[in-house]
Amino acid sequence: MKNKLLPFMVISIIVLGAIIPTSADVSYAKTAGNVTINSDNLQIDITGNQNVAMYTFRSQSDSNSTKNMVKFKEMFEFTDNNGNGKYDQGTDTKQSGSEVALASLDVALSSVLESSAGNHVSFNMSLSAKLAVSLLLNFKQVTFENNFDSANQTKLKIDVIIDNYQPIKSGNHLAVAYTLTSTSGNQSSQTSGNGNTRFDFGSNAYFEAVNTAQLDSGESVDVGISSNTQGSATTVYMAYSSFTGTLRHDPVIGVTDSGTDTMLPFNAVFSVLAMVAMIPLIRKIRL
Repeated sequence: MKNKLLPFMVISIIVLGAIIPTSADVSYAKTAGNVTINSDNLQIDITGNQNVAMYTFRSQSDSNSTKNMVKFKEMFEFTDNNGNGKYDQGTDTKQSGSEVALASLDVALSSVLESSAGNHVSFNMSLSAKLAVSLLLNFKQVTFENNFDSANQTKLKIDVIIDNYQPIKSGNHLAVAYTLTSTSGNQSSQTSGNGNTRFDFGSNAYFEAVNTAQLDSGESVDVGISSNTQGSATTVYMAYSSFTGTLRHDPVIGVTDSGTDTMLPFNAVFSVLAMVAMIPLIRKIRL
């Protein structure tokens, strides 16, 4: 009986190996002020030097090597005149003296942490206020916490952490603005649903965020997401209602890739063939 079961056990192991997806490794390189992440599907360059906080990314399968860019532009307070929870240019009023522009911040990248399995990397990009801005706005820091995993290797998850922002005027909303551009020149399109807002731009790039943020107290904060397009550049505004403490919001950048994240499709086909081949063997064992 043991001899009869041996082939069955071997084939069972093969089938199980075929069903379990195989994740590809993630590689990275860090230089002064820059981090580059590579996977089978996506290449991302994160720039954090010379007062630039920018993500440049492309699909590995893009024969045109299209560069898609998401850049932190500015942060400011505004009065929500129409009460829709979003920043509407020309309707809402920016709070005078509240603008925190890119050039007024010090940008720094942390060390890159890599999992022992080589399938996950994480690091922080911190935007700290210089002394004059810190004294004027009581503003400390914005941190972009970046997480890339080979199980979802067509996207980068970014946790935006705003630490203890003190508004100039009570009740004001806080807006964080990003600029989306692409060397393809294609304009962006905006879609909303299931609690998310997504901007598709370039040839196959996207920038997406949920419509709520979390505070360290466990409370939720509504996020109003709006945009303004001029030419091929789109500015996206993430508007946060008044809050106290540390806020965390998690947008995602990525590409819509026709490739696959794992070897699952091939393995799935192989597993079906292996199971079909097992049927005669199982019948013999039962006999």
